[in-house]
Amino acid sequence: MNETVNANEFAKRYSEEFGVPIKEAIIACHRVWLLGSHLLYAEGKDVSISRFGVLRRQRMAPKRFKHPVSKKIITRDAKDVIKFKASKNPFELDKPPWE
Repeated sequence: MNETVNANEFAKRYSEEFGVPIKEAIIACHRVWLLGSHLLYAEGKDVSISRFGVLRRQRMAPKRFKHPVSKKIITRDAKDVIKFKASKNPFELDKPPWE
């Protein structure tokens, strides 16, 4: 199972990789996540990152299901989800793409 990397750990890795102070790395990473969120949610645009993948916002239709105990029919509201589709040619793990 893959280990999850939180925002602070990501910023720390960014800082180490690019040789920038940790405060600058935190600000840069935070701005990237904010921009991506804004593009996906506020503007409704897909975010495509070359050789990485595409993040898409998709509207899920309302869903009807039967409650397992009461057997009452319940309708779940429509909701937005973010789907990720990985690139067919991902980065080589041993060589960063900027080299």
